[in-house]
Amino acid sequence: MHQLFICNQDEVEAKLKTLTKTGTSIDGWTHFYVDKNSNEEWHLIRYDSEYHGGGVPVLKRLPEPTIEELINIAMTSADTNDIIGASIELSEREKCKNEDFRARLLNRLLQV
Repeated sequence: MHQLFICNQDEVEAKLKTLTKTGTSIDGWTHFYVDKNSNEEWHLIRYDSEYHGGGVPVLKRLPEPTIEELINIAMTSADTNDIIGASIELSEREKCKNEDFRARLLNRLLQV
């Protein structure tokens, strides 16, 4: 599986040098990019943007993963960036989109 999240700031900066910016969200907090070599679409987002400094910048590859996919990534990935990104994304979706994940995560943990 290709990397879905890039959370390490040095890696974010390095990846951005290989991408072409295609736009910005209306609120200005999300920047849209494309990798011209692979045609992968990426979003540069800021989790916890309400905090000082505008939050943590993270690159997220599209398409958006489902809650189940995020739980699977957080529990099984060997990539630290993906584990951190999936965990933050779960929390962000609960906070901003009212998408509940806790019961599904607990059920998954009970199966381990």
